[in-house]
Amino acid sequence: MAWARIAALWLTALCLAGCDLGVPTGAAPHPLAPPHPPAPPVGADPSAFTGFATLPSTGAVVLQGQGIAAPYVLDANGAVTVAAIPPSGAARLILDRGGGQTRAMTLETGGLRSVIDTRNGGQMLRQGGMVRAADASGTSLALLADEGANGYGYQTHGVWVTGYGTGSGQVAVASVGALSPADAARAVLPLGGTASYAGQSTGVARDGAGTPYFTRSTVTVSTDFRSLGLTSSGTLATNANSLAEAPMPQLDFVASAQVAGSGFSGTVAGAGMTGALNGAFYGGMAEELGGVFSASGAGMAYAGAFGARR
Repeated sequence: MAWARIAALWLTALCLAGCDLGVPTGAAPHPLAPPHPPAPPVGADPSAFTGFATLPSTGAVVLQGQGIAAPYVLDANGAVTVAAIPPSGAARLILDRGGGQTRAMTLETGGLRSVIDTRNGGQMLRQGGMVRAADASGTSLALLADEGANGYGYQTHGVWVTGYGTGSGQVAVASVGALSPADAARAVLPLGGTASYAGQSTGVARDGAGTPYFTRSTVTVSTDFRSLGLTSSGTLATNANSLAEAPMPQLDFVASAQVAGSGFSGTVAGAGMTGALNGAFYGGMAEELGGVFSASGAGMAYAGAFGARR
């Protein structure tokens, strides 16, 4: 399948809220940054990310957080098989900047390493509150929350796919940003008070027939920075084979977690599904939070990443 067709399918399948991509049929999307001659990968020592407002004009920064990665196999009928979803682990997203723009992004989590570089023919597009990206071959894809459109200052979250169009690869979800100091959360809230956060999730799911979906939902969080309650509701799922989007309320869930330092962990419960959630607060004063979750049961397997702000 040609790169332009792969890009069009990816961008259309993940277009949230029926957005108009502004890309003619069969045409590649316009990149965020103009193409450059091929360049080597990002170096091993990027600077620590402190916020989107302080991104350097030139240089590399690293966002730290949590991720989940799992291998998948797609058969000729479009049914996907995913090995047991592993526990979450450390994730980092490296942004390589030049001329005031992000030229490349590299996600590392679990066994996945995804590199999308506009200098080597990769594409990035901001549309509908998301950043959609693909490498030159169209086999590595990414969908991230657009920090500007969502009002995020310190974190982002998204879905990554490798091996797209080849029949097998890896899929990952990740939440990354500028982690809050361990004492920041409780320092900003009077004893006995609560704080509320609102945002969204992006994820992937597979039903009992093996049909793959890309998902999105509304996320609300309430916390006293000792315990935390999260609700994911209004879930919409895009069938990755037919591109049809429809509500999937069986993926709605609630989660409860305990806070320790700048992080939190807990359990997920939905309609016949159970699982785990892990995340962290982001920003110097815990202005935002994010994390990853996974759940299974009732024939469904589901994993996602979320972000929210006060």
